[in-house]
Amino acid sequence: MLFRAALTVATAAGVMLVAGCAQPEGSQWGDQDRCANLKEAYSLETKMAACDRLINTGGETTENLAIDYNNRARGYLKKSDWQHALNDLDAALKLNPDYAYAYNGRGIAHRHLRDLDAAINDFGNAVRAKSDYAHAYTNRGMAYAQKGDADKAIADFDKAIALDSADADNVGSRCYGLAMLNKGQAALPDCDKAVQMAPDDENQLDSRGYANLKAGNLSAAITDYTAALKIDPKIDSSLFGRGVAYAAQGKNDLAKADLTAARAVNPNIDSDMATDKVTAPAGL
Repeated sequence: MLFRAALTVATAAGVMLVAGCAQPEGSQWGDQDRCANLKEAYSLETKMAACDRLINTGGETTENLAIDYNNRARGYLKKSDWQHALNDLDAALKLNPDYAYAYNGRGIAHRHLRDLDAAINDFGNAVRAKSDYAHAYTNRGMAYAQKGDADKAIADFDKAIALDSADADNVGSRCYGLAMLNKGQAALPDCDKAVQMAPDDENQLDSRGYANLKAGNLSAAITDYTAALKIDPKIDSSLFGRGVAYAAQGKNDLAKADLTAARAVNPNIDSDMATDKVTAPAGL
């Protein structure tokens, strides 16, 4: 789906996380741990508050402050607050112009805002700064796929998998990108592999549902979307995709229920999925 992107959670030199003991909230090391939130041990609210304190109270080195901005931007990306994410990533890159992770995050924000050329430029800067950055290749591949540039998209997906074939997101993203390029049936081996690699990951099931939908395998698409929704009942793209599949089967009551639920989760889901070349029938 449009809003799926690979976002590496990583620290850079200069961030010292204290392992093995709890640090008090508001302390420098405690806040760095919470702001980074590498193991997602804290709520998003706790993470963002810690980042705010680090950024606003001073005392951080230039290198660490860039990381703080990047970490807070990751929180904004999770909240779909693209503009605040862009602001923080601009600040991070002003402090550290070679910050690959910040370029990747800014590319994600640009792609969500449909500025695909800016996104591709940022992902390119990310891989120039870090040549083995598989997720940046994956994300650039998705942007190229959205532009309909199959050769460049597939080259980037292949490069990401060559760099890290053990990451289900890299395999699943090639599945999704191929389906977006109207190669749904050809995408399915990648989808199957990604689901096998991460059977409890709703994103992989959602991607296979999308590929099956694009290939016209309606029952299989519904099965995949339903499995994804059992893991997370509020996946807007799975609700929407299943609704479209139900409509294609003539099950308009089920279709309308799913499409209504998808729009309740994300009022922009129709335009989001249209970017991925999936639209609901008129009247539903």
